[in-house]
Amino acid sequence: MTETLASIHHDIKIELTGWDEPNNGRMLHVADLYINGQNANETYFKDWNRLDQRLEKYTMDSVDGKFVFVPSESGGFLINGLNLEQIKLPYKGISTVTFLGNSFHDNLLLLIHSDEIIIVNLLNHVSTRVPFPEENIHWAELNDKKDLLVTYYDKNSQTLKKEIFDLKKQTTIQNEL
Repeated sequence: MTETLASIHHDIKIELTGWDEPNNGRMLHVADLYINGQNANETYFKDWNRLDQRLEKYTMDSVDGKFVFVPSESGGFLINGLNLEQIKLPYKGISTVTFLGNSFHDNLLLLIHSDEIIIVNLLNHVSTRVPFPEENIHWAELNDKKDLLVTYYDKNSQTLKKEIFDLKKQTTIQNEL
C-alpha cells in the first residue's frame, strides 16, 4: 500500500511504495520523489531511492518553509524550496538502523540517531556532530537557550535520563534534570 508524505509549503511529495531488505535486517522504504507533479528520482536519488525505516518522528518542512528534508539512507538531503537545489547532508553509514527522527528549530535541523545527533545550520549548511557512543539516545531537542536537551537510556540504572549539552562550548552542562 502506498503512503504519501507531502510538504505543507511546496509541491513536493514522497510516495512510500514498498520495502527493501538489501541485507540481514536492514529494512528500508522504497520511495518515489515528486516535485511539481514530476518524478524526480533520477535527479535526487540517482539509482538508490531508499529511505530510513523509522519515520514516526520525521518532519519534512523547515519552520520557515525554505527547506524540505528527505531522510534517504546514509544521511539524507535537503531540498531548497526556492530553487530546488539539493543539499547533501553528512554521511551516516547504515542510517536506517540508528535514525530516530528529525526536527527543525529556527535555522537548525536536528538529525537524531541513537548514537549521535547531527546539527545542521540551515544558513551556511555547516554540520556539527554530537556523539553518544553508548547508542542510547531516546530523543533530543533544543531548549530556549539553544542548548541541546538529550533524553537517553542509562543502561546502569535502566531508566531514561536527561542531559543538557552546550552547543557553543561543546560540553555537558547538567546531567539528570
